[in-house]
Amino acid sequence: MTRSAFTFVLILCACANTTAAPVPPAVPDPMKDRDGYPLPKGATARLGGWPFREWQGHGFVFSTDGKQLRAVIDAARVRAWDTATGKPVSGAIPINWGKESKGLRGVASTLAGNRAVWVTQPIDRAAPDRVDPKAVSTAYTFDLTNGREISRVQFTGRVEFDVLPHMTWAATVSAGGEYLAVAPEESKTVEVFDLTTGKRLHALAITGAEPRLHIAPDCKCLYVFEYKQPLRRFELVSGKELPAVAGTEPDVWQFEASADGRTLATLEWIKKKGANGREESEGFLTMRDTVANKSRGRLPLDATPLDFGFAGPDAVIVLAAKYRQGFPPLYRFSRWNAVTLKREWEVEVPSLPDKFSRRIFVAPNGKQFAFTNYQDFLHLYDTATGKIVLEPSGHKTWVSWVGFSPDGERVTTLAPDGVRAWTPTGVLKRSTSLPELTRGRSDATLLGEHLVWVTKAEDGKPAELVGWDRAKGAIGWRMPVENDGPERVLTPDGKRCVGVSLNVSKRVWDVTVYDGPGGKKLPAWTTDLLASKGRGRFPAVALSADGITLFVAGDGIVGLDAVTGKEVLKIDAGKFEQTDGPAAFPMAVSGDGKRIAVIRGEPRRGHVLRVFEIKSGKELAAHTLGAMHHPALRFSPTGKQVAVWNVWDAAVRVCDADTSETPVRKLDSAGSRATCAAFSPNGATLAVGYRDGTALLWDLTAK
Repeated sequence: MTRSAFTFVLILCACANTTAAPVPPAVPDPMKDRDGYPLPKGATARLGGWPFREWQGHGFVFSTDGKQLRAVIDAARVRAWDTATGKPVSGAIPINWGKESKGLRGVASTLAGNRAVWVTQPIDRAAPDRVDPKAVSTAYTFDLTNGREISRVQFTGRVEFDVLPHMTWAATVSAGGEYLAVAPEESKTVEVFDLTTGKRLHALAITGAEPRLHIAPDCKCLYVFEYKQPLRRFELVSGKELPAVAGTEPDVWQFEASADGRTLATLEWIKKKGANGREESEGFLTMRDTVANKSRGRLPLDATPLDFGFAGPDAVIVLAAKYRQGFPPLYRFSRWNAVTLKREWEVEVPSLPDKFSRRIFVAPNGKQFAFTNYQDFLHLYDTATGKIVLEPSGHKTWVSWVGFSPDGERVTTLAPDGVRAWTPTGVLKRSTSLPELTRGRSDATLLGEHLVWVTKAEDGKPAELVGWDRAKGAIGWRMPVENDGPERVLTPDGKRCVGVSLNVSKRVWDVTVYDGPGGKKLPAWTTDLLASKGRGRFPAVALSADGITLFVAGDGIVGLDAVTGKEVLKIDAGKFEQTDGPAAFPMAVSGDGKRIAVIRGEPRRGHVLRVFEIKSGKELAAHTLGAMHHPALRFSPTGKQVAVWNVWDAAVRVCDADTSETPVRKLDSAGSRATCAAFSPNGATLAVGYRDGTALLWDLTAK
């Protein structure tokens, strides 16, 4: 036996006589959530997951093979996700601008196939926030597979892309990124460029009246719409004008051609008189045969079309809304045959906040389509069935309210799609669907420390005041209320409620006290102290922790007896000028009843949080917050801290309620924007809900 062989035998013997050490259990990475996504610094858990996390950007598109979803993050990065898993592919794709980027300002960007196009203009030093319409713009085209520049073209004037190549605005890129058509402001021309060679092909004369452009996916035809004129057609490469699209004299808001170019879908609007005699707008979606140049007819949607996209030569995916007075719209996806005009399937779209852009993106292979709402949600659907491909574990809508159970062992999140209960480590324990939420006012700006909301009357059902029992995880009580109920409900304990509503005819505010569990309506009174410059502009109000005093911000902060309306105290806090938003000047009272905090806009300082001692009226702290949109606030259980958030900001600020000297702590999600927040019973943790349907738990004891 050789020496080396003998040594090997000794090692085997030693291993055979050695007891293996126990393998310690795997410890979860404290810097990642349960889905493997990183947590921001200071966060301990994420409640709910979402595919394509942090995709938010300025544009979104499928890759040519449909295997990736891509989004423009900023002027130098494009992020990509795997459509099969929703996971990031390889982080951000770098774009090499080169030295020419210095002194330039990006004014437009879009993605198309495997290419990205950015339009820039020189910065106007005299007015850096404005773009000179006579300046020379440069369109850079990059290869998304390697980040290298393909070409650059120049034209005079300013243009804007929409976030979709197929949308019909004053600049559009072909589906594969081969061609660019632009109609610069005030130029009265449409210029067409070959983005592979960087050459300008031709310029077409137009009137310049609000032009909208679309390049057919087969790159054979360019469509140009001008206000109150028929939809014009041109050969894309040669510029030869073709016969205008017949029957398109109404306002064509959006138009898109199928992949083979044989079908054109147009979303049009007409004016008509409604049932009340007033002029109303009606939208409809028409399928057109481009070869015969005639209409095949309108799709019988029975709803208002909002967006659409082709999923093959003869299939159209449509997003439509059915509007109901006083209620959120009902959204539906449907698939239609563009030739027979027959519906193939229809599914419900998650209830999403109104008045925001909704977009459909269809993969080039027609197998999937993505849907997004104002860059906060992204759903991936199967075009054959209408089913969601990747089901999120978070809410499908914004988180409207978050709160802890009395023992701190459960965290409740609420959204229009239901109520969910979580452990502090992010484990989902219970999910409850509540029809009451879909017909109620559960906006984040209207909900307080305790979860009580109003459901409107519908289909013979009366309006109700509904209270949620956090300990039981179920509705604790409900009671009928008159008309549509109060516009704002304040409650110290989730049982006794004070409702405030605008009395339009008398130009005063009605205040009503309710015993929720008992189902009784208690005393009511009116006041003109709640100054409001118009409907929809809600005054700043807060209720004391014992439910006895209603505080109103106007000429100072006035305390009114919640039962009689009699003034009981006043704090000299300056004059509050009302602005837009139901929570424009939010107020809150600490749990011990000693402090009151208010946020107001002040000249040269932006929004400022001011904390006052109620008994003496002395100002305890003032924290400058900067510019905010619809800010809201919440006291900690001890009353020593105030959490402030802002629906347009990803960060929540935690402020010292006793002094202005302590620096404001910023809890930044670096992703979606905050919608609501709540302290744990011991004040050590802050739960924050976000617009992407998830919530984060923040450790306030960590430095």
